[in-house]
Amino acid sequence: MNTDKIAWAVFAISAIYIFFAAIKHFSRRSGMPYESWILLISVLAGTVIAHVYPQAHQMELPANLLLYTIIPLLIFNSGRKVSAVRLEASMLPILFLVTIGVGLQMLFVAFLLNKIFGFSWYDGLVLGVLISATDPVAIFTILNEFKISPKLKILIEGESIFNDASVLVIYGVLISLFKGETLYPTMHLMKFIWAMAGAIPLGIVLGWLTGKLLNSWKEKEFVEVNVSIALALLSFVIAEHFFKLSGVITCLFAAIAMTKTENSSSKKELQRFDEIWCFSSTLVDSILFMLLGLSLGFYPFPHDTIYILPIVFILLVARPFMIYLTSPVMRVLKQPLSFFNQNVLALGGLRGAVSAIMVLLLPDNFNHRELFISLVFSVIFISVVAFPPLLRNYLMSRKDS
Repeated sequence: MNTDKIAWAVFAISAIYIFFAAIKHFSRRSGMPYESWILLISVLAGTVIAHVYPQAHQMELPANLLLYTIIPLLIFNSGRKVSAVRLEASMLPILFLVTIGVGLQMLFVAFLLNKIFGFSWYDGLVLGVLISATDPVAIFTILNEFKISPKLKILIEGESIFNDASVLVIYGVLISLFKGETLYPTMHLMKFIWAMAGAIPLGIVLGWLTGKLLNSWKEKEFVEVNVSIALALLSFVIAEHFFKLSGVITCLFAAIAMTKTENSSSKKELQRFDEIWCFSSTLVDSILFMLLGLSLGFYPFPHDTIYILPIVFILLVARPFMIYLTSPVMRVLKQPLSFFNQNVLALGGLRGAVSAIMVLLLPDNFNHRELFISLVFSVIFISVVAFPPLLRNYLMSRKDS
């Protein structure tokens, strides 16, 4: 057996763990969250590696693998901690933002790209949905430092989860049209409703059954964590692969149902279970941001494309445009958003893994695949690195005033 490769692999894994620990420690004194630093340093490392080893330019993020493994674990951990009562109370504005709001962002991007740069409406809608998915993980690090209302926190987290589900379903419809499927608006609308609404009872049933199974087992240590991880992964796969439902929504409600159904023997067991899941989700999230950063560093951004900077600006302002435009409608729905909440939602719209996964899953023969990857990667980098400090400064100024 060649032990040299094994030894170097052990050194590499150990270095990654030390890297995560060091960033977690030193980021507390900076103005940027832990996840932002991991992304930034990984981008720089990826750029250096690609310069030394040009073959790294050919490497891409394993999009499908991440979609079916890491994303379910992160969604499940969010669902485990979310308050079902508060989520239900905020469901109307959440559903409005992830349906009408996402549609407005798509139309905003498609209209400007069509009128200014001559892109087809279809291509504009695809790019619009690619940048509509939000990832608020890094933002919560900042929000937890300030006295933010639980209602705003659940609105941000709930919108992000349902937003991921919504855009993945819409993305699937748009890609099916690219592959030659005929557009039937009524049929595709029903598919969207089925994918979103049908996922809720499926997730509840899977979570309830898992909770009942755990209640029948006296031994909870080790068993509870393993079964919950299996539930997170299987609920996503069962929904997406077998029922053509939203794996994100299924996983979310499976977590909520299991947490409500399963009876922990003691507070100590519940605390241990929570600590293991918090550590696991932080580690998984760290790996995800590291891989995302390396992919951004490896990617050979085209230097001769004049479209990138102005289009990136359009993509970045699409979410604030949607938030401020829909505010009057929220008041009509008796779910008013204060100007403060609107600003936090606008600055909290970080783009992350789901946007990267979707753009990398574009078919190889898609007209603007390379350009769209450049645009989405640019938006991810700017939003994750620049938006958190801007949000922190805004919250600090409000606190001082």
